[in-house]
Amino acid sequence: MNRAIAYAEDTLGVHRVWVDVQELALQLNDLYQMLAGFTTETRNLDYEFDVRKNQILVEESNNNADLSPTAFERHVKLVCAADEQLESIAKAKVDAMARRDGVEATIKSVERNSNGHIARLKQLGGYFEFLAVTKAAQLTAAVAVREASESPW
Repeated sequence: MNRAIAYAEDTLGVHRVWVDVQELALQLNDLYQMLAGFTTETRNLDYEFDVRKNQILVEESNNNADLSPTAFERHVKLVCAADEQLESIAKAKVDAMARRDGVEATIKSVERNSNGHIARLKQLGGYFEFLAVTKAAQLTAAVAVREASESPW
């Protein structure tokens, strides 16, 4: 194997960094899909919560039309607090938000890790560009020396 390639693979870890970046990209894709799912779930639970709360408001307004607005508001708050369906929806929403927050934290961590790997690849790219320019200069100099030695002048 070429010494330069061996150095790039064994010492600099070019291939390993590249593979790591690809794996992190796949992991990010999966995490973004999970995040979208949890966001949708949270939105759906918000909707269910609002629908149930409106059902309670309609039921209670039909049954308690004689209450003053302040008394009615207090009564509705008590009914909502005692409603098992609303409590269940609220708990499910809190759970979905916690899972979403966990995925968001993981995404930030993976993005930071990925950015570090990408910076390393850019650094390696600059190093290889330097080597290419150096090698091209060596070849140009060698050709010039050879042409000068072959010149009859």
